[in-house]
Amino acid sequence: MKFAKARELIRGAAGYRVTFEVIEGSILRSDHFPDNDEDTIPIEEEAWQLARLFAKAREKEGIVNVYVVHGDDYTPVTGYKEKELNIYPPPTEDEKEYWYCIIGPVDDYDLAHPDDLSLRNAVQNAFKALIGHDADHCYTAWGISEAAKERMLLARLD
Repeated sequence: MKFAKARELIRGAAGYRVTFEVIEGSILRSDHFPDNDEDTIPIEEEAWQLARLFAKAREKEGIVNVYVVHGDDYTPVTGYKEKELNIYPPPTEDEKEYWYCIIGPVDDYDLAHPDDLSLRNAVQNAFKALIGHDADHCYTAWGISEAAKERMLLARLD
């Protein structure tokens, strides 16, 4: 194998970019570097190193939500959430996030009510497998109306 080909396989042909947002009044404006007409950053760790330097140097100028994306399609790299820099708005202890799922519709007589426990246990086990610890809360219930479901979906947008 030619060395150039091996280097391309190691680096990834598309390379990486650093994406970020700039606080401009009450608006967040997205940007990235290198620009579209420039060569991408060839190695992911190098992109993270540049992201850290950039975030630290420009934090006081309103540069927030700095992370690394793939150079060709701008999708975030695996694990970016754990490495994201200058997160805005900053998370607070009072503002916890929750995952929720609405499943159905199902007629009340389709499943016996004890089956609620089977679904709840499956969700709790999947949560622990993905997140690494038990959930503090897991609420489930049959019988949510279509109107209640719509209110929950609208509340998510607030």
